[in-house]
Amino acid sequence: MSLNVLTREHFYHVGGNESNRNPMVEAIITNYSTDFYEEENEQKAEQLILLETREAYSA
Repeated sequence: MSLNVLTREHFYHVGGNESNRNPMVEAIITNYSTDFYEEENEQKAEQLILLETREAYSA
């Protein structure tokens, strides 16, 4: 039996502060072919500035 793994990296938030933004990787393990799923091109994450001034923002 062949197992296939699909992963997705994203962030989850616990509260409204940027310091509460934590990365996580989710994985789905299947026993069927995942060839029909398109893999996304690796994109660099971009943090958007909403309410903070640029001087207060540190990336």
